[in-house]
Order: sequence, then C-alpha cells, then structure tokens
Amino acid sequence: MTEMDTHDRINLADPWAGFGLQAGHRFTPEGYSLEPVDMTWWSLTCNIAREWRLMMEEARPRPTRSLTAGKPCATMDSSVV
Repeated sequence: MTEMDTHDRINLADPWAGFGLQAGHRFTPEGYSLEPVDMTWWSLTCNIAREWRLMMEEARPRPTRSLTAGKPCATMDSSVV
C-alpha cells in the first residue's frame, strides 16, 4: 500500500485535474485554499446548481415542426407556455 505524506503537495488527475491536497487543505485550479469547514455546504450548493440547470432546461423554448413542410417552425412549442 502506498502512503501519502499530506504535507507534500499532491495534485489530483483526470476530472479533478488542477485540484490538489497539501497539509490538510484542498487547493482549486485557481490557487484558492479550501479549509475543511468550507466543504460543509458543498452538497447543498451542488444540489441547488443541479436543480437550477434542470429548471432552465425545462423553460428553454423548443422548436416545433411545421405540419406541411416537416421543417422546424420559428414558433415556440405550445406545451412549454
């Protein structure tokens, strides 16, 4: 098993590239240090962002198709209104 010395900077990879750990702190790609207490509300913040994104997707106008030409109309889908 590999042991990590948390006093040395550890850079994360793949989807977490740019983030790192050092001496009990997390670092963002922008170089901000995150204390453990800063993570307290992270789950709530992510859930609010997800709900906002879903709400915006539902509110986005959808193009409809013309019955005669089979091509998209410029009008909004009446089911969205």
